[in-house]
Amino acid sequence: MDVARVDRIARRHKELATTGGQGTLDEANVARHHEAEGLNRLFREIQAECEAYCTSYNDAFGATRVRWESHSDTVVIRSQLDPEDTLVFLLVLPTDTKAGRIEARRYHYREQPVQLPVDVRRTDDEDLTLTLQGRNEAPAEMVLDLLTTFTEHIARTEWRPLADRQQPAP
Repeated sequence: MDVARVDRIARRHKELATTGGQGTLDEANVARHHEAEGLNRLFREIQAECEAYCTSYNDAFGATRVRWESHSDTVVIRSQLDPEDTLVFLLVLPTDTKAGRIEARRYHYREQPVQLPVDVRRTDDEDLTLTLQGRNEAPAEMVLDLLTTFTEHIARTEWRPLADRQQPAP
């Protein structure tokens, strides 16, 4: 064991514990707060876009096909036909040791959850933007893309070939 090195570490930690160090804690808290604000802004936009998509889709279809539930850190889109068929957006705020993120997952009964290629990237002006498959995307475009795929899957699983449909009795 390098006793001198441990001694330096202990002195540095003592300074942090007694004086807060040289502003690094405040800078880290400010950065974490700024990141959390940016993530919350993006997530609120996702929530609004999901609500708008579901409302418009159901109106255009003429029936309730998808429902949305919004919570402080999740948005859940459910198929009306199969409530276990879901698309979930999850907000994970930053901690002392990990960056925050927004995740998207697709769940379908009896299948493994699928992590969708959604991520958050810091822009050149230190703001946050969403990415989908590595490309920067506005929340409206990302939600439109993911929910279009989701609702198309619902429509395809509902469709049955004519031969599989029950024929009325003569």
